Amino acid sequence: SREDGHVGDVELLVVDRNSRQVRQRLLQPGLITDDAIAIRKIEFDTGRYGLAPGVTAFGLRIEMANHSQADPFSETDLRLYAVAGDALRMVLDGLVVAGNGGEGDTNCAGSFHSSRVSLTMGAARHHGYRDITAVERTDTDEPSPDKDGECQSHPGKPVNRTYRLRYDGSRYPVPGKLRAMEP
Repeated sequence: SREDGHVGDVELLVVDRNSRQVRQRLLQPGLITDDAIAIRKIEFDTGRYGLAPGVTAFGLRIEMANHSQADPFSETDLRLYAVAGDALRMVLDGLVVAGNGGEGDTNCAGSFHSSRVSLTMGAARHHGYRDITAVERTDTDEPSPDKDGECQSHPGKPVNRTYRLRYDGSRYPVPGKLRAMEP
């Protein structure tokens, strides 16, 4: 625990289903932090990330949010892990797969955005692992009161961006615009 919040470690275990013996483990000190932005949920990502023949990654999602109505913020980050030999390794560190934010007056008027990222495995390979295609969709809204004082939504055009993540021999570097907040 810190003065202004909390810090926690995450330890991941890969356990043999039959013998229940731990096969691999990975300790990540200080991965979990919260203060003004609190952790809402931690869950496994059940997607099938086939990185290479015989290598399938699994994910860990961490959802965080603040408690501000005027300036809302939330973010869901994804980390991918793969078993390589006798070790469990992180191969993708902190990719934002969902986010919301904005500024408002708590009554109606404001400027807000939300984004979602979907991942698909590509055909091209770098250092033996398949590329990952990340497609980000960002939506905006600028609600305001109409002449009768009723709140009206004014959505903008959705913006789609595509990113290609290439394995560098150690990890998949995350593009700056999709990088999670630092713990």
